[in-house]
Amino acid sequence: MALNMVNSLINYYRSNVSGTNIYSYSAYSMSDVYKILEDIGQNVFQRSGAAFGRPFWFRGQEREDYMLLPSLYRERENEENKTKYYSTFSLAEEYRHQNFAARVSHLTQSGPKSRVEWQEVLQHHFGKTRFMDWSESLETAINFALEPYIDTKNTWDNQNKRSINTPGIWVVDPYRMNEHVYDFFADANNDAFIGKALVKLFPDGNKRKKIKEELQRELTAQKSIYFNFDNSKIHDVAINGIVSVCVLDEYCHYNAEHLENMIVSREFNPFFYLLVRYYADALPVEAELNKGLLPPLASIQPYHSERIRAQRGTFTIFPNYYRSDKAKQFAGTKMDVIALETQKGINDCFCNIRLCDPVRIAKELIYAGERWPEIYPDIQVYANYLETEKFFV
Repeated sequence: MALNMVNSLINYYRSNVSGTNIYSYSAYSMSDVYKILEDIGQNVFQRSGAAFGRPFWFRGQEREDYMLLPSLYRERENEENKTKYYSTFSLAEEYRHQNFAARVSHLTQSGPKSRVEWQEVLQHHFGKTRFMDWSESLETAINFALEPYIDTKNTWDNQNKRSINTPGIWVVDPYRMNEHVYDFFADANNDAFIGKALVKLFPDGNKRKKIKEELQRELTAQKSIYFNFDNSKIHDVAINGIVSVCVLDEYCHYNAEHLENMIVSREFNPFFYLLVRYYADALPVEAELNKGLLPPLASIQPYHSERIRAQRGTFTIFPNYYRSDKAKQFAGTKMDVIALETQKGINDCFCNIRLCDPVRIAKELIYAGERWPEIYPDIQVYANYLETEKFFV
């Protein structure tokens, strides 16, 4: 009861006094975590239209204050070139794709077919990408958050993390997140983004303008087609609003010769085409302070390795943000303003749970049968586990 009261007071302050919409909780046991999830489902995400039966996604972090920012954006500035269609991030991503795919294609269990699929594999093997890892499994996320307590190697690094870090779990409503992406394209103030995406198919300016205006009207009027949260249609609740960018990308390549006509006749969903252009093709998107950004997209991807399957991996895919002349405020910040929790207008999708007693929670996780090798299913990992089975909790 006391814990619930403390969390309620903290979140009342956040939403009514400080003006932030990200609800934050403290948990001291697995029981606390489950109670918090029930509160999130009933009282937080429910307010933004979430229906019962729609699962959350989870991300575990050894430091609860670690920003939700992709690794590719952490170490460099992103400059555009004069054409505004290429950037330093574009180059960094393409070099990684070429070298990674060339060297490890024979090691993948099912060969990735496109750059956006290779980004998934690279991300899960600690490469730098526009992707951020999430999981459909709460236990997997807690495993990652409590790695220093569950990993059987008592390294100096693990000892240091146990002494100074407060681990945490982020919870996201992926459906609501993708609804924000839809709202962005439906906003008449952002019609230039639709025009930019259509240049590839409709080089004729007049035709492109006509198609753009039609799509803008349709996006404004037909949102319920994409985001139907009717509880009476429970069979749709768990899938509406969730996309797979790599599947859409493959479909576009397969139908490349006819794609223009398919967009005109609506044989291919135009909203999905916009997602391919901005999240798979990585059209550059200007990132400017005090201005709404095209949000990241929640996407499911094929399981290209046993590791991704075991972790029940999902992703948020960031657009290819660049720093223009209008956004020189970003200089020296490594673009922290584009971190998920700092983007204006989308923070109603997220909640944070601090794991305040990591030793107890790690013990409870181990008692429940969770083991480190289960999320890294590799022969060497299992061998090391057998030889060093000892827990530092």
